[in-house]
Amino acid sequence: MNLYELYDILSLDEVSSALEARRGHLVDDVGTSSSAVFIRKGKVEVRSESGVLLNVLSGGDVYGVSNLFSEERLVTRLTCTEDSVLLFVPKEVLRTRLLASEQAMVIYCSVLNSKLSFLLERIALLTLPVGERVRRAILAGKADAVSRSQLASYLAIGRSALFKELKRLEDEGLIRTEGRKITVTDNDRLKEV
Repeated sequence: MNLYELYDILSLDEVSSALEARRGHLVDDVGTSSSAVFIRKGKVEVRSESGVLLNVLSGGDVYGVSNLFSEERLVTRLTCTEDSVLLFVPKEVLRTRLLASEQAMVIYCSVLNSKLSFLLERIALLTLPVGERVRRAILAGKADAVSRSQLASYLAIGRSALFKELKRLEDEGLIRTEGRKITVTDNDRLKEV
């Protein structure tokens, strides 16, 4: 289940405005504070005010719904990492339609629960020592899909610390690196390190 399902269930096409954004486009954060952003196509990075990578959203994901029933503004920046199609839906419209549909509200609550689990996992990850963060990211498959800079940002560590840890794991025969690709060569030992 994902929140993008709400787009059709709540007939949001008639109240949304579309934006075709090129790679590198910084999405207007003023517009996103009063709108939910449904990502129809493409990829969008969500970064904190200080530039830490919080999440990467792709087609089918939605941004700006965690605080849908709160006036608290989340200070983040959205940047398209590839050409994207974004659909902006006013939060007030989304709230009104959600409250009128039990099916939609169940989907919304389910996805919020998943987001909470994701955040708890992120907090747990960021409290670990650097080596453990890198190891877990590799085992979870998070290291292959992004550049080393993006991985370092996601893990909230410096690039030099990331490269040092990758080299250590490679020297121990646990992984092999080729460009962006990281291959686990000894899965059992990597799990135990």
